[in-house]
Amino acid sequence: MVYLVDLRSNTVPYWSLSVRLRVLSPRISTPAGLVEELGLGGGRRVLCPVPVVVELEEPPVVPNFIQDLSSNGWVAMRVDAYETQWMGVECAKAMVQRDNGGVVDAVVFTSTGEVEGMLKSLRAMGVYWGKVVERNPGVVVAAHGPVTAAGVERLGVRVDVVSRKFGSFEGVVDALDEFWND
Repeated sequence: MVYLVDLRSNTVPYWSLSVRLRVLSPRISTPAGLVEELGLGGGRRVLCPVPVVVELEEPPVVPNFIQDLSSNGWVAMRVDAYETQWMGVECAKAMVQRDNGGVVDAVVFTSTGEVEGMLKSLRAMGVYWGKVVERNPGVVVAAHGPVTAAGVERLGVRVDVVSRKFGSFEGVVDALDEFWND
């Protein structure tokens, strides 16, 4: 993750200034890592583009991030930047139907919203996660980083693999490869 932050002014929009922006890349690519990298805010404002969550519960990562910024003296300005939405009952259909006769070897979650949406779809079809695991023996659940893993487990799904390099999706692919080949 790369974050652009205008540390010079808290009153003039960055696009109207001729300033150099400092690029921050947290040592640990998590919301808490970014808060740590930003340091103390001293009352300065920070724009927080976050998702609008529709038909799902907002995961605690967003309000926790806003709270952590506020606790460090930042005035967090929450801006709804994109939408995370449940895609309906059909989105988990492949987990239940066996049109090709195969089994599911792995499920990779990159956000808590994904697991919540999948579980909601399964419930709407009258199927629960335990039944999916039963029908797909050996299914591996992978999470893209520790924040996602915590959210997945909070929703009752056991995580087998957690990416240690979660700055890109390559990390979760490497973690699965390591899991299956060790």
